[in-house]
Amino acid sequence: MSITEETIRRRKEINTDLNIIGAGMGGEVHKELKELLAHELWINGKISHNEYINLIHNYVESFRKEKQWLQKKKKLEEEKSLKRTQILQELVLEKKLIHPLITFQRLENGLMGKFNLMNIKKQ
Repeated sequence: MSITEETIRRRKEINTDLNIIGAGMGGEVHKELKELLAHELWINGKISHNEYINLIHNYVESFRKEKQWLQKKKKLEEEKSLKRTQILQELVLEKKLIHPLITFQRLENGLMGKFNLMNIKKQ
């Protein structure tokens, strides 16, 4: 086996071990655990200092990307919710809805049960 093949094989084994040990943990805890394990592997001479630095850099970078993605996802969900609320408010103002789930058309067509109509009138 050449040096590069050996290095690749060792990296795969190390990453597999680290992923198995850290699986199912929260992002920050998982990252810290991987960093500690990488440090332990370096101290015990199982990986070189350069490999250790590369592992740490990769863990930090992947955690940063994951955090950015989660923030972007949260922002998109908030924008979607705000749009939905604005549309419902506009429909209520235009008297196309008396409640976000009950349209005037449904009331006019008699599709609502008497119980629901009584509740609407009380409100």
